[in-house]
Amino acid sequence: MRLKYIKIKSDYLIFKKGEVFNFNLNKNSIDNSLEQKFNVIAGSNGSGKTLLMSLFSNFFHNIDRFHKRTNYNIEISYEIKYHKSIKKIILYSKEGFYFISVDGEFNNTKILPNEPQKQYKFKPKDGSLIDDDNQTLFIHIRSYLPKSIVLSTFSIHDEYPKNRPINYIGEKFVRVYDISNLYGTNHYGLPSISRGISRFLELMHNEENSEFYETLKSLGFKYNNKILVDTNWRSVSKLNFKKLINFSETGKAYLNDIEFIRNKKSINFSNMSTGEKMLIFRILSILSEIEDDSFVIIEEPEMHLDFSWNRQLISLFDSAFKSYNAHFLFITHNPYLINSLKKEQVLFLKNGTQQQIQANTFQLGIDELFIEMFDEKFTINISEQNVLEEINETNSLDDVQKIYNSLGNSIYKYYAFQKIKKLKEDVEGK
Repeated sequence: MRLKYIKIKSDYLIFKKGEVFNFNLNKNSIDNSLEQKFNVIAGSNGSGKTLLMSLFSNFFHNIDRFHKRTNYNIEISYEIKYHKSIKKIILYSKEGFYFISVDGEFNNTKILPNEPQKQYKFKPKDGSLIDDDNQTLFIHIRSYLPKSIVLSTFSIHDEYPKNRPINYIGEKFVRVYDISNLYGTNHYGLPSISRGISRFLELMHNEENSEFYETLKSLGFKYNNKILVDTNWRSVSKLNFKKLINFSETGKAYLNDIEFIRNKKSINFSNMSTGEKMLIFRILSILSEIEDDSFVIIEEPEMHLDFSWNRQLISLFDSAFKSYNAHFLFITHNPYLINSLKKEQVLFLKNGTQQQIQANTFQLGIDELFIEMFDEKFTINISEQNVLEEINETNSLDDVQKIYNSLGNSIYKYYAFQKIKKLKEDVEGK
């Protein structure tokens, strides 16, 4: 499943009617390569990144029963593998109603909400799934929808949906892991990650997934073959890991924690650093919910991570979720995520619109990337201004040399070098 575009069909907050956000990775492919499954949504604060993904996720949150709750008009297009063909799907909301178009089956067809207590007088035409009023039932279009929308987000203003209650009657498309609940000593506000740990065991004990093991190892994590089953720590081996997975899949027990060795110390969720916990929890929570034909939205994946880990994030996510044909959407300000992907994979937002990126972003230098995406805000700060003034006002060769020696490789070190060169030429000229 690949998202193609989101179109705003009426003014909504900072978005204007007619604005289109294109996610086209490759118009002729829906394969499972890195270049086909990752998008980065970037832009300055207030540019609309979170708003766009909240509209997207709430749209699917309401699609089965609560159409009237979608108080905005939006169109979403994606492609999905359907049997042996690829189907282009267009869904849109209009004044509290939902519509669908699928080549050869539906054409701007109204979707009747999946309300258990409401009986529609639905009489389809012969050999079709629509009635005389061009309406269809939700069950007739379900197979064209995503399996799930997985959210790993940081919600401050309740922008994103909440998980449906256990006794909810209907489709639970959206699975939310609000990582703000990771702060503190307990994580009661978060769904179970038991399934994620069981899938992690499969990755660790499957020789074909050595890439994920090696990527984790490069970050300093060595899986210690121990997991917390209910309230007891159990050792895991090739002999019993399938049995433990079965416990989780059948509901006989919950897998609640996992142990690693890092810096020669045993760590788990009870004693991990904030960055360690954030990274491992996000991997396990997404593993708990992802399926083929899922959309996965990850907000600020760089949160609490150092630069070296940020540089590895795309490789880590690619190796962890390689077997799933899903589409990942990262919301980020982090340059190391942006320059890990090609410019076709980067959506740059500014004041609620998508901007064209001119430079090739893949492995682009951080300064060049900053200028490319935030040129009007690329002003020097006070400390940089002070360095420039000191270089310009100092005529002592020794003092400028000291400034030069104190600077890292940067444009400011180059300015100091030029000043040293000029002072030497002046001395020699005398």
